[in-house]
Amino acid sequence: MTPSLVARIYGGIAAWWGWMNASRSGDEGPAAASAGGKTPLIRFIREEDGRWTVASPTHEYRGSFADLGAALAFARQSYGAAAATLWLRVDGLVVVIPQEPGWPQPVIGDAG
Repeated sequence: MTPSLVARIYGGIAAWWGWMNASRSGDEGPAAASAGGKTPLIRFIREEDGRWTVASPTHEYRGSFADLGAALAFARQSYGAAAATLWLRVDGLVVVIPQEPGWPQPVIGDAG
């Protein structure tokens, strides 16, 4: 693993950990963090029916996306592809992906 990859992974984990602690304590969490100059946390949640919900740093929810690609396209456009931390929850598995401006880190692999 390269040092830059390790830094990106731990940066994402730190953002996720901060969000987890803030959500348990009732703090503003991601909204307060983004005001302090940190990247906002955008959550993608796979619902029981297989559709996706996107939660903004200010806890606004936009749901019912047919697939993750559509949810990501919505979030990318809504945030102007600015730096962000993406938090995906699929059936209990949580994946944290830090994104630099332009969102260069791939989220969805090739299906074929």
